[in-house]
Amino acid sequence: GTTYVYQTFLRPYLSKHETEIDHNLLELRVRAGDMAVLYWQKAASYGQTRFFEILQYVASQSSSPRPLQ
Repeated sequence: GTTYVYQTFLRPYLSKHETEIDHNLLELRVRAGDMAVLYWQKAASYGQTRFFEILQYVASQSSSPRPLQ
């Protein structure tokens, strides 16, 4: 059953549209790479911002006078 369906319907369709399918897969791969770079840049920027906020907070805590006990 499955061999007949593949040979009769799927294989001819894939053969006819192979170039278009390959082109679309390549385009999808490029776009996925672009999106990965974009999200990596956003994550790095966010991490850098938070890191400097933490440093600023620690610096402000160490420079403030300590209460006497």
